[in-house]
Amino acid sequence: MSDCAASQSVMSKTFNYLELCARSHEFLRRGCSFTPMDVSWAGDLIIINETILKQSEVNDMRGGDCVVEHKYPAQSEECSETTVGLPNQYVVESTDIRTGGANTFEYTVPKATNEEDETQWDLNIYQSLNDCGVLMDGGDALQHPSVMGRVVSLCGTIDKQGMNPQAHYLDNRKSYSKDPDNGLLVAIRTGFKWNWEIRYAPVERNLTAGLMMSDDVTAAFRAALAEEGMTDDDVFEFGMI
Repeated sequence: MSDCAASQSVMSKTFNYLELCARSHEFLRRGCSFTPMDVSWAGDLIIINETILKQSEVNDMRGGDCVVEHKYPAQSEECSETTVGLPNQYVVESTDIRTGGANTFEYTVPKATNEEDETQWDLNIYQSLNDCGVLMDGGDALQHPSVMGRVVSLCGTIDKQGMNPQAHYLDNRKSYSKDPDNGLLVAIRTGFKWNWEIRYAPVERNLTAGLMMSDDVTAAFRAALAEEGMTDDDVFEFGMI
């Protein structure tokens, strides 16, 4: 019931009681998961080739604000007006969860504002039965498999997306101490055109804030290859970085 409503139970009708009933029912469950299906590793980089995005929402809002009380008028000069209702510690109210003001988050794939325009979500799917065997808890769901890959660093500061990603991770910061080029070299290939990004961090570089603190040396690396008469394919396709 959306507002306070008078109702009559068998007992109240028999004894001519006055009843006032109210309910504020709020149930909102939202979920969003991103599951890698094909995973490999390159040092501190995880390479994801296939993923499934799952989203769901069950939104069951009924009832609303209501003051459950009844005022009895004064019956005589000696008997003043009397108010009876719920104890003070109880209240029938709605919260801003109904309008998206609490416990909400943004979906990766949002729903259309109008149901008739929705092309990706499956809408109004019932999930369970009540005690009478009637379907209830209607909600919406989305399952979206994708062949779009990603390369993500454990620190979370590198997250590249593209088709058929590749990554190479060469770390010699603790070996060959006399080598002036000691450091960490990372090469990531993503995109439809297989774009490479090469990053380098010398041994003294502080990477506690993440791999993005390394230097983007893509242009300098390609220039050095060109001086040797080489291209990306001459090196990266064999994992020789």
